[in-house]
Amino acid sequence: MKRKLLISAVLILSIVLGLGLGVFAFSADNLENSRRDYERREYTVENGLSTAEDSLVILDAVDTYVHNVRIDAQLGEVGEITVFYTESTNEEFSNQRSFVTQIEKKNGDYYATIDKSVARLRLDVYPEPEGEISLFALEINPRKLNFNTLAIFTLTLLPFLIGYSVIETLFDKKSFAKDILAMKRYKYLLYDLVTKDIKTKYRRSVLGILWSVLNPLLMMLVLTAVFSNIIRVEVEGGFALFYLTGYIIFNFISESTSFALYTITNAAPLIKKVYIPKYVFPLEKCIFSFVNMLFSLTAFVIVFVFFCITGKVTPSLSMLLFPIPMIYVFLFSLGLCFILATLMVFFRDIGHIWGILLTVWMYGSPIIYPVELVPDWLGSIIRLNPLYHYIDYFRSVMIYGRVPGLLENGICLLYSLAFFAIGVVIFRKSQNKFVLHV
Repeated sequence: MKRKLLISAVLILSIVLGLGLGVFAFSADNLENSRRDYERREYTVENGLSTAEDSLVILDAVDTYVHNVRIDAQLGEVGEITVFYTESTNEEFSNQRSFVTQIEKKNGDYYATIDKSVARLRLDVYPEPEGEISLFALEINPRKLNFNTLAIFTLTLLPFLIGYSVIETLFDKKSFAKDILAMKRYKYLLYDLVTKDIKTKYRRSVLGILWSVLNPLLMMLVLTAVFSNIIRVEVEGGFALFYLTGYIIFNFISESTSFALYTITNAAPLIKKVYIPKYVFPLEKCIFSFVNMLFSLTAFVIVFVFFCITGKVTPSLSMLLFPIPMIYVFLFSLGLCFILATLMVFFRDIGHIWGILLTVWMYGSPIIYPVELVPDWLGSIIRLNPLYHYIDYFRSVMIYGRVPGLLENGICLLYSLAFFAIGVVIFRKSQNKFVLHV
């Protein structure tokens, strides 16, 4: 009874937290604007905007802090606008007080962020060649909240999984403590299994462990030739580094989960004869794949040094933070390994299904393309993908020289803890039944 009450309380708190975070994440600008006055100006343009003179939209007597402007329009192919502003009503517009801002689409509405106190405002909206824009109205600091159902569901589910896992662990403390002690006792077995897998993978290979470096390099060369010269995908830092950072993260998850799938079923003869903590087997495969990922980082270092010499990129201190996304990805992948190894014991079809899901997951992650190239509705879905956040974090510190903020760290940590916690709970609750099904 007590356990059910705690789980119910966690569910309610998760729903409240999910609603709060969902509103904050997708409506932070509007929440801020709701505390400010707004005014609405109507502008109607027939047959779109086609010349520089037609594209000037001037708002006089604004006299307020403008966080953003909602553009009620059919914008076609426009992705940015030029903003001119003045600090007094008599001041003329000039290039000294102007900047270019991106147009952001949220749930069907278009927004341009200003973030300035202005007296007068001018927006220059230009269509693409042979394009059209139908502009109906501009609304300064709109009083509107945007909800995203998928985001709220995700932000509700993840805290609930973490809370549920903690409750299950607390009510099974003795068994959990026994597993922790067993981990210390069998750490040498874990080390031997990892070493054996590394030696087996490169046995009788002329280049040996160098293939962990050559594989990503060769794939990078092929895809760079295609996406840089034929399809012409332009990304910051160059396509080669862009692809390598995505490939290294995804390949680790793909390899570790694919190996972990069969760990319990393949270890059936050993499990039936002697006692070995069953979690050792999926844990060993995840550690083995993690070591391979560290070797693959050499490929990134080689390409990065080459680009530094040619002047395309410059190193930054943010690169020292690379272990952080690695830890996030390891916890996330380990949780998946526990879940998949458990499911494989009871449902052998998982082995076939997972290969298909990995292919879908790869193309649904920004590994070979930036998320900005996909439609807005698809981009919103991709941003709920845990891999999107891990890859973006890794690229930020390794290529772009940016340090992700608390929000991005929180999202990555939430995904990692949720999958790790639920993976541990599922595996431990099922491990006593493995011997009956393997």
